[in-house]
Amino acid sequence: MALRGATVAIVDDTLENLELLYRILEREGYDVQRYSSAAQALATIAEDPPDLILSDVYMPDMDGFDFCCHLKADPRTQAIPLLFISAFDDISSKLRGFEVGGLDYITKPFQTLEVVARVRTHLALYGFQKQLQFDRDRAEKRTRLLQQELCAQLGNDGQLLFDLSAAIASNAFTLWYQPIVDLGSQRVVAWEALLRWQHPQRGYVSPADFIPLAEALGEIENLGDWVIEETCRQLAIWHRRYPAAQPVAVGVNVSSRQLNDRLIETVERALTVHGLPATALKLELTESSVMSDVATAQVVLRQLYDRGLQIHIDDFGTGYSSLARLQMLPVNAVKIDRSFLQQENWQIANLIVLLAKTLNLKTVAEGIETPEQLRNLRAIGCEYGQGYFLGRPLPPAQVETLLAGLV
Repeated sequence: MALRGATVAIVDDTLENLELLYRILEREGYDVQRYSSAAQALATIAEDPPDLILSDVYMPDMDGFDFCCHLKADPRTQAIPLLFISAFDDISSKLRGFEVGGLDYITKPFQTLEVVARVRTHLALYGFQKQLQFDRDRAEKRTRLLQQELCAQLGNDGQLLFDLSAAIASNAFTLWYQPIVDLGSQRVVAWEALLRWQHPQRGYVSPADFIPLAEALGEIENLGDWVIEETCRQLAIWHRRYPAAQPVAVGVNVSSRQLNDRLIETVERALTVHGLPATALKLELTESSVMSDVATAQVVLRQLYDRGLQIHIDDFGTGYSSLARLQMLPVNAVKIDRSFLQQENWQIANLIVLLAKTLNLKTVAEGIETPEQLRNLRAIGCEYGQGYFLGRPLPPAQVETLLAGLV
């Protein structure tokens, strides 16, 4: 069944192909736009954007690759998913298509079931991404309003702002560590450092509550520096005490506001002071934070990547990044957002795994809470995972107990 109101644009200079695809998609209930050339499509698509584009690769006036580049350069059309169609099934054409931002390939002669399945899958993913973006924008707007109100009124919660500033100044935080597991062997291969704040009166305060406040106070870089320094300090202890358990690697979360020269200096200093190899540290950044300023992210992350650090894209799949934009970044792995597991969107999770493999990236699933989720992730080829079913976050002493058991 077609997604309600979904519009698909077809761009092909061969009339027979244009009509065949039109009949297939119209029969499925889609609204279909037909264009016999890329130039014709560019003249109207920006003003009346479809939900999905099928484009021939080799056309006389402008080939599909150049057409895709034009679309990705226009803010009005850059997010529209594009699938290439071609009679040629060579790997070089496919790689070129992925490089310029295409998401998939349909090979001629068309098979009706394949066309319908691929269109349906990408429309579902695009619709899901748009809903997530809408929800995220609404949540961010609400957070900004709450922060502004909080900072303006300084009511009872104004004390929390004061306490947070004092806690950052005195390093009154702790780090717990959640295991990351090889889904095949179920062996722990790494850890993620998770920030904890135990308020003297309020008790445990969630990072979801105090991280936005730290950003509003302009303290997120100070807090981020402490997390990196403390992680490296703890890692050095584990490397000395449990050399047989190496390599022990830990991932730390990095805010978009940390993407500057200070982050590079902080990382280099912490690794040098504690005598750690760069491979011991992983930096995790959300997809939305990286894509908000790709140019800056590319410069900063490239320097860290070239030094041997691993770069992971967190919450992947919630921003619908094109392969072309992701490929511009030095990245080792993508982390599949937990929402896909919670909502059982295995078709989309499978697509993310396939896209990651295309770019030779590892995949890590977040939020694994049931045996069924684990089975499904193994079935689609996801390599690593974390979540309460595999292991809850642990304080350093309990991590040491596990490491000691590996000696």
